[in-house]
Amino acid sequence: MPKISAVIPVYNVEAFLPLCIESALHQTLEDIEIICVDDGSTDNCPHMLDEYASKDKRVKVIHQPNGGYGKAMNAGLRVATGEYFAVLESDDFILPDAYEVLYNAAKRYDADVIRADYFDFTTYNRRPNLKLKQITQDYTMYNRLICPNREQKVYSYVMHNWTGIHRISFLREKNIWYNETPGASYQDNGFYFQVFTQTERLVYIPRGCYCYRIDNPTSSIHNPNKVYTMTEEYEFIHRFISKHPEFEKEIEPAFYARLFRAYHQTYMRIGEEFRAEFAQFFRNTFVEIRDKHLINTTLMTKGERELLIVLLDSTELYQFMATNHPHKRLSKATLTELKIIDHRTGWRGVVRRFIPHKGKKQRHWLLSRSTYQTAWNTLKKDGINALMRKISRRIGGRKNAD
Repeated sequence: MPKISAVIPVYNVEAFLPLCIESALHQTLEDIEIICVDDGSTDNCPHMLDEYASKDKRVKVIHQPNGGYGKAMNAGLRVATGEYFAVLESDDFILPDAYEVLYNAAKRYDADVIRADYFDFTTYNRRPNLKLKQITQDYTMYNRLICPNREQKVYSYVMHNWTGIHRISFLREKNIWYNETPGASYQDNGFYFQVFTQTERLVYIPRGCYCYRIDNPTSSIHNPNKVYTMTEEYEFIHRFISKHPEFEKEIEPAFYARLFRAYHQTYMRIGEEFRAEFAQFFRNTFVEIRDKHLINTTLMTKGERELLIVLLDSTELYQFMATNHPHKRLSKATLTELKIIDHRTGWRGVVRRFIPHKGKKQRHWLLSRSTYQTAWNTLKKDGINALMRKISRRIGGRKNAD
């Protein structure tokens, strides 16, 4: 039995494929199998894969009609004979000792799942440039066994399945498979939730092993037309969770926190022409969740909590905040796009992200607490346009006086 079965889903990536497969073939842990699933590629990938298989018996190739990422991953997982399962995306690569490090950690802790730090990488002058990405800054979460349902802050960490390895006997015992929907549309999210909600033996290790390409323009994360694909995947996840009453209520806060992050990432990714429609869908979804008292913001970042508050009030303000840098200093003209909200309900911190403030080189005026109260009163009495006129006059007058 091989120690690790690495599954590589392949679809029209001939420019990146050699680096990927060569990195697997030259692992210091040699007792592995490399399962390449050609998902109906129309370029030279099928021929390249067959050549690799003819030269190294550890390489197995499956050719199938295009059926999407989930179907390709399941095809590889079904024939995997190793002790542990690893994902290797065909436009990425791994460091030479990656599988040795991951496998040794798995055996040391008798873990179902190992997750590790990783590298973002881009290619410049034909050489990879790596940037280490840590799973967490909390070092107490490394090098020990974790049950995700009891330590739910792990659900706020990145969910990248390819950073680690998974015990195949555990996956088969729990009947864990990828959601088979067309295209490469975030089916790894469903796999992640199935794994994390059912394991009690997760270990994070503070070592970068995997190199994740972020400059591939054909990657599914860059496709602006896939507006509701993330929605479909989270519907699949919700159906899965609802079938497990033993942890359904326990895991709901983590699920909805991840859902908010997923929808916000979708909003930022899709084309401009789809954003207003999706923002309204986003708001309607979370208003319903809020009314059912299912939101727990403790698993959200401060920025996510602020965006959630804004979203529940106004899709227009959410779109404004989502597409402007948090530390951007606004001109008087840009300021008139901003809606002021009552500081007593926690909105003042949200608004302060965008209100100009006094800097060292230029004077940018920050509204005082009393001005916020005046702004709120004006908003309630006279509406948003009157409020913006008052703010513009106030800032303009201060600058003239200065």
